[in-house]
Parts: sequence; C-alpha cells; structure tokens
Amino acid sequence: MAFYSNQNKNQIPVAEATPVESVVQPMLTYGEPTDFLIKNDWFGGGNAEILSNNEAVFQMVRMGGSVLFKNNELVVNNMSGEPLLCMKEHRYGGMSGSAMELCRVDPSSPNPAMTAVPICRVIRKGCKMTMHNRYEVQLLGQTAKSYSSSITCKGNWPKSFTFESSGKELASVQKPCPKKWKLDVLAGGDVLLFIGIACAIDRMSHESRERKAIGFGTAGAIGAISGSK
Repeated sequence: MAFYSNQNKNQIPVAEATPVESVVQPMLTYGEPTDFLIKNDWFGGGNAEILSNNEAVFQMVRMGGSVLFKNNELVVNNMSGEPLLCMKEHRYGGMSGSAMELCRVDPSSPNPAMTAVPICRVIRKGCKMTMHNRYEVQLLGQTAKSYSSSITCKGNWPKSFTFESSGKELASVQKPCPKKWKLDVLAGGDVLLFIGIACAIDRMSHESRERKAIGFGTAGAIGAISGSK
C-alpha cells in the first residue's frame, strides 16, 4: 500500500509496503471525554477535516479507488501530513456487501508504511431490510486483545448511533447535517480506532447512496432511450 503527502495539493509518494502485523502500535487516548467535529469535503471525494476544541487535529484524505468498484483508499493524517491510519475498502459477503480494513501507522518510523498494523474490519452488510444492525466491527490482532468483547454498533446511522463493548458505551455519533457531524469518545478510549470506524461507516453509507443514484440514473437513461425508439 502506498502513502502520499498531499501538501500543496501535490501527491508525493512516501512509501509502499505490505502491512506487518507483528508490530504493536501504541493507542492514542485522552484522559477525559473528547468531542471531535468531522467536516466532510464532498468535493474531495471523501476528504475531511477533524477538529477538537475548534482546532484541526487530523485530516482524512482520499487516496484513490472507485465508488462503483468498492475499492476506495483513505488515510487519516496528523496536521503535518504524516499518516496515522490507513483505510482500504473491498467487497465483502457478496456483491451487495462491503468492508473497510483499518491499519494503524507509526509516523515516527523512518518508513511509516512498513509499520501498518491491521486493527479492525468495518463491515456494511448488504440485503438488509432495516437500517438497524447493518454495520459490524471485527477487531483484529492486538486490538482484539485490548477489549474484553467485540465492539457492537447500535442504532440507525447516523441517528442515535453508539459503539459499545460488554454493555458499556465507548463512543457515540450525532450527525444533524451531511457535512458536519460529531463523534464523542469516552475518556481513555482509543481515539484513532473510533475515528476510523466512524469515518469508515460514514464513507460506506454515503457511497452506497451514490451507487444507488448512479444505478437509478442509468436505468432512467436507458428507459428514456428505449421509449424514444
């Protein structure tokens, strides 16, 4: 997987490597409950600015991929443009399902991409008759050992949506409008993990709607052409 710096709007290759699971990355935690404001830039195809206390602390950058092929790649950087978390989408559970693999990255390493460690898989289930329980989080590697049980998604994204483990709420999302939404992380929570999970769900949800719109538009165009013959 290749990482890039997007400073000055130029994509400069930084490194390319295969994730190495033997590396253990420390968690980023805060000693008190922390609110993050995520500001989506849809013109960037998935770019977002992530703020805390009205100060930008992270940025999410889309690196490539296609909405139709479900192969999007995103990176969460610090404000110096150094990668902290990489996210890669793929098909899962048949044609209608999708998932994003999240890998933690150590920006202090001489070769950051070599430190990419899988931490979780976020799944969007297809063929669901209800919006409830559509998403699933599978913890991977060392991250799975840090929790007494799996992380459960509860609610209807993005309304009244929470992340829980062993019945305890760890983080929650409130999204009153498409472009700005809030993520609350409990004190001591793995900040990058929950930012990554929430952003993965938001991205997959948005792009699912885009695919439906493209499908309806294509069907309408074909119908119009057929009707004119």
